[in-house]
Amino acid sequence: MIKTFRLKLTIYFVVLSVIVYALISSCAVAFFKSVQTKSLDDRLYMLASEVGHAIDLSEGRDGQKPRLKDWHRRVTTNPARGLASAQLFDSNGNVLEAFGPDGLHRFFKCTGEVKEDGHSYRVFYSPLKVKEHVVGYVQVNTATGDRDNSIVSLLVTLWLVGPLVVLGLGLTSYYVSGLAAEPLLKNVATMRRFIEDAGHELYTPLSIVRAKAEALEHRLAGLGVPAPEIEAAQRSVGRMEKIVSDLMYLTELDTERMTDRFEIIDVSILLSQLNEDFAAKFEEKEVLLTINTDVQAKIQGEVDLVYRALSNVTENALKYTDKGAVEVKATAEPGRVAITVVDTGIGIPEESRNRIFERFYRVDKSRSRASGGVGLGLSIVKLIVEGHKGSVSVVSEDGLGSQFILSFPVA
Repeated sequence: MIKTFRLKLTIYFVVLSVIVYALISSCAVAFFKSVQTKSLDDRLYMLASEVGHAIDLSEGRDGQKPRLKDWHRRVTTNPARGLASAQLFDSNGNVLEAFGPDGLHRFFKCTGEVKEDGHSYRVFYSPLKVKEHVVGYVQVNTATGDRDNSIVSLLVTLWLVGPLVVLGLGLTSYYVSGLAAEPLLKNVATMRRFIEDAGHELYTPLSIVRAKAEALEHRLAGLGVPAPEIEAAQRSVGRMEKIVSDLMYLTELDTERMTDRFEIIDVSILLSQLNEDFAAKFEEKEVLLTINTDVQAKIQGEVDLVYRALSNVTENALKYTDKGAVEVKATAEPGRVAITVVDTGIGIPEESRNRIFERFYRVDKSRSRASGGVGLGLSIVKLIVEGHKGSVSVVSEDGLGSQFILSFPVA
């Protein structure tokens, strides 16, 4: 159980690490893109300033169009100016002059990101005025291909490095959780040894008490003296023996691998045996027992364990059904066999349905104590069924009975 918890803890940490890494990567890409975009915009603003100083607006006074003065020589003198493109438009948006490697011959009249012929560009424009009268526009732009390629390269790098980072974090968390779980494992091992030793030590005096009680009962019966106290003592000894047996059984199930002793089990034979063993007990309590053995299905498992799980559920149904009936039936489903135990007993309150498979949990403590239960039977059932790669569930209504479904994979 500790090892399973350790593995689950590692999985949760890895999932959380993946989420955190994805968020950090997204933030990193967004920040990188904003930095690269700002760099492009700064370049455009500088170019717009340079172009502005090279525009001749003197002819605009006579109705002539604006023109660039000696821009080729300026670009040759400072090649940095040629990294972006510049266009000169008249007041109607018609291109007059265009320079640069990625010239746009369309006036966008906007600042920011635009698309043209499937390519992205950063664009900046400014109106040209003479005496508050707009005579034209200057537009500068640069392609965003290098920026986009850099972002793609960053993404590829992050996603290639990501699995290695997550793997490293997963291995580290598994190792650290192992160190943290080591004291718990030692404590669990100590507790198991204590239960085993205590169980063996308790069996001997309990056997002696039972033997002495039976001998005393026979002696008193021979003398014709009734001894109800002896019967009560024997019932108490029986309950104590069952508690010790269940505790040791749980310890055994926790430490041993069930799959080592698996075999093919005929479900109909198993249910027939269940019917034989419980028929007298149900008849004594005057509760009708119906077991449907007419099912052609086989499962793989350990016969004694599967029978123990079925008998525990059936015994619970009898224990908490004072009148009415209990039905046990098996249903073959695609790839699975579902064995259902239905009773007309007292049912299970809603707040307890999710906890009845916990160890030592009792729905009604006074009633469980009167019937000798300590809350181990259903936890044994759950451990056995899950050890056979199956599942157990319950459907119940308080006061209207319960339905336990034990599902096993077919052989």
